[in-house]
Amino acid sequence: MTMNSEGYDNLKRNLRKYDDAGFDKRGLHKNGTPYDDAGYDVNGYNYFGFNRQGFNRSKIHENGTAYDKAGYDAFGFDMTGFSAKGYDNAGYNKEGFDEQGYNRQGFSLSGIHRNGTKYNEQGYDEHGYDTEGFDNNGYDEEHFNRDGFNEAGYSRTGYNQLGFNKKGKHENGTKYDDEGFTVKGYNRAGYNRQGFNKKGFNEQGIHENGTLFNEVGYDAAGYNAQGFNKKGYDRAGYDAAGYDKQGIDIHGLTRAGYNRYGFNEQGLHENGTPFDEAGFAYDGYNQAGYDRQGYDRGGYNKAGYNEAGYNRAGYTKKGYNEAGFDMYGFDKKGYDVEGYDADGYTIFGFNRDGFDRQGYDEQGQFEPFMDAFMDKQHQQIQQPAYYTVEWKHILWQLAEIERQYANYQYEHLVEALQQVVDYFVVELLKKHQLTQGFACRELQYDALYDKKVLTPAHYDLLKTIASLEVYNEMTYVAVRKMIVLTLAK
Repeated sequence: MTMNSEGYDNLKRNLRKYDDAGFDKRGLHKNGTPYDDAGYDVNGYNYFGFNRQGFNRSKIHENGTAYDKAGYDAFGFDMTGFSAKGYDNAGYNKEGFDEQGYNRQGFSLSGIHRNGTKYNEQGYDEHGYDTEGFDNNGYDEEHFNRDGFNEAGYSRTGYNQLGFNKKGKHENGTKYDDEGFTVKGYNRAGYNRQGFNKKGFNEQGIHENGTLFNEVGYDAAGYNAQGFNKKGYDRAGYDAAGYDKQGIDIHGLTRAGYNRYGFNEQGLHENGTPFDEAGFAYDGYNQAGYDRQGYDRGGYNKAGYNEAGYNRAGYTKKGYNEAGFDMYGFDKKGYDVEGYDADGYTIFGFNRDGFDRQGYDEQGQFEPFMDAFMDKQHQQIQQPAYYTVEWKHILWQLAEIERQYANYQYEHLVEALQQVVDYFVVELLKKHQLTQGFACRELQYDALYDKKVLTPAHYDLLKTIASLEVYNEMTYVAVRKMIVLTLAK
């Protein structure tokens, strides 16, 4: 063992007897015990196993925790990992700077590196960018490289180097580039720039390997040299033994000689009877005469409708034929094949004569209607004074009665006819200036009769109408004739 000039060995023990702490080579203190006067042994631990800072060899403090009263562990760090001076075991404070004011990357708060410049030895600033503004991966702070593309391969406008965005749309506004290819490199026909589809075949059926078959031996349609696909079926759907997926051959029979419904060519079922378990015979019909879909030999189900939904008369359940009309000749909107509804009007509100529901034509004139009505009776209006809305209304009511009668709408015809007569009498009274009040219809009729406005026949007709209970066409014709002749005078 070597000894220095002061008489101490490399363990700082006095070779003569004691080290600086007063312990000899055997660990005995000069006071004759294993402990110094403060009660600590040669390794710095007391009788209870704690050092002068109060920690045992397991780094547990004498207070039973890993921290002393000041809140620091055996290494001098608190629960957050910082020393009393505020630095972690790497020498950095909570803000990430060391005692010299530099962070782990070697930069100060002002962005200056330890080397005195804004850039470290690799040429990057505090944010990790070089003098041109790019990081060590070649991207700027917006994550675009020198060519203007981000890590996903898209430019600032959202398109990649081929001109497509994330949704596969090209800069030209379509799914295809200017050469007609998609983002995946296929044209509308499904071929890439080399002329091959996704399966590796060109339009002529030649594979990329130069043959008619791919690496596993199948052609463009998916069949091998023997004409079978991967599942073992040929183009007609039969395997090498001549049977399809259901075990039926080209003649419709199983290996046992039965068709797909279990019948042999003699019409017997596998169960030995002429009917299968569901009750259907060889021809597909049950004893009630219906097939498996529920239709009889005429093609109609029990409710009387065929597969298209029409009954034997040619109408659906909602009552419309194939052309879309009901049994009365009207479609779902209520119009016939010529575009007229049940009342004889188009969707625009005009009848076949060109008049609306009030007797006006498309120009808003009512005179043409009056002339047309009179013309049907082979008469003409003689006095211009009769061309009034009131007289038009009387004729229009007559036309409405005729229409309702023709359509079997008899319910209000008596009231309608009586109303026409009332209006007619009012207009006669006005025309002949009989303006005094009348207590009842009979007095009106008497006044007109006295003035010889009404003939005896018309006078009797009016009185008959007043007491009419059941509509009859003869009475209507008489009223119409009376009014028409009045206008024709």
